[in-house]
Amino acid sequence: MESQGHTKIEEMLRLLAGAVNAVRLYPPSSELPAQAIERLVAGSNALTAEVGTVRVTVDPRAFRSGDATIGDSHAQMVSLAEALHAMQIGQLVIAPGLTADEAQAFASVVNGDPRQIRAGGGARSAMVEAGASAIAVIEVSLRTSDEDGLVGVDLLSAPLEQIAQEMLGATVRWHEGAGAADVVDEVEHSIGHLEAAARDIAVERLAAAMMRLSDDERLRILLSSMATDKHATPMRGMLDVIARMPPATLARLLRLASARCGARPQLLAMPLDLPPEVAHEVAALLAPSPLSEAECGVPEDPSVEHMSAEVMAGGGEQELLRLTSMAERSKPGKALVATLALVRNHADLESVRALADALGPAARSGALTTVREALRTIDGLADDL
Repeated sequence: MESQGHTKIEEMLRLLAGAVNAVRLYPPSSELPAQAIERLVAGSNALTAEVGTVRVTVDPRAFRSGDATIGDSHAQMVSLAEALHAMQIGQLVIAPGLTADEAQAFASVVNGDPRQIRAGGGARSAMVEAGASAIAVIEVSLRTSDEDGLVGVDLLSAPLEQIAQEMLGATVRWHEGAGAADVVDEVEHSIGHLEAAARDIAVERLAAAMMRLSDDERLRILLSSMATDKHATPMRGMLDVIARMPPATLARLLRLASARCGARPQLLAMPLDLPPEVAHEVAALLAPSPLSEAECGVPEDPSVEHMSAEVMAGGGEQELLRLTSMAERSKPGKALVATLALVRNHADLESVRALADALGPAARSGALTTVREALRTIDGLADDL
C-alpha cells in the first residue's frame, strides 16, 4: 500500500516537472504549456482528494517521500529538483484545490533566476506574491521578519524550542489582554497569513513545539488560552493546536488542569475541537473507575489465600474466568487496553505516564490480565526511555 502511494506521488511530480518544463520551453502563444498545466491540476487534485496534502523533501537531484527516493532516474524530475534546491527549497507541499493560475505561478517562479529570487526575498515569498496558495515551498533558510512575538517567527523552519517559547508568550499576552477590544490571537493570526498548503504543517509544528515545554508551561498555555475576549471567544488558534497533541499527553494535561482549577477534565475538554476518534480515546483515558475498592468488595486487609478460596467456592475455574472477563470489559479495563495500544504504537515518556495512570483503576476493577501485559510492556521499555 505504501509503495502504491509513492507511485502516485511520483506520477504527480512527473506531471509537475512536465508542466514546469513546458512553460520554460514553449512561448505563451503555444497550447502545450496550458495542456501540461491542465494535466497537472487534474492529477494533483485527484491525488490530494484521496490522500490529503502531499509533502515531499527536495534533495539536490531527486525527491523523497518518507524513506523512498523519487525521480532520480527521470530527467525532468531531476531538473526540477535541481532548480528547487538552487533556490534553497527543502520541501514541496501541494494541498487540495490547486488551480491552473497557481500552477502557472509556481512554474514561472521555478523557471526564474535563482539569484534574483533569493535577493528578492526567496522562492516562497515570490510564489505568494504570484498568487500561489495550494502549492507551497519550505525554504531551508529562516525567513526574517520585523514583527514581534509569534507572528514574527517562521513557523515552518524555526527551531521548535523557539516556537514553544513564543507560544508561551503569546498566550500570556492573550490572558493579560482578555476582555479588551484589541487582544490578538497570535496563533490564529500567524497561521492565517500562511499559504493554504503550509497551514497544516505549521499546526503540526506548533503541536510538536508544545511537547518541548514542561507540564507547568503546557498547563499555563491551556488555562490562559481559555480566557475570552470581549466577544466571549477563547484563544481559538491555540486551542486548535492543543487539540492536535497526542491523546495521552492531552488527557494528562486535562487532569492537571482539573486539579488546578477544580473543574472536571471532561468539562475542560469541551472547548477543544477534537476529531471523533481522538475525543473517544481521550474520554477513555479520562474515564474514572466506577467503583471504589470497598464497593468492589476488596477487604481492608486482603488475604490472597482467602480470596482465592472464596472465588473457587463460588463455582470453580469457570466462575473465575467469568469474573475476569467482566473485569476486562469494565471502563477502567477498556481504558487500560486503549492506553496500552497507544504505547505499543507510539512509545514515549508521555504515553508511558498515561499507561501508569491507567494501571491503578484497572487493577482495582480486577482487569489483571491487561495489567500484567501493561507491566510487561513497561518493563520492556525501561531501557528505551
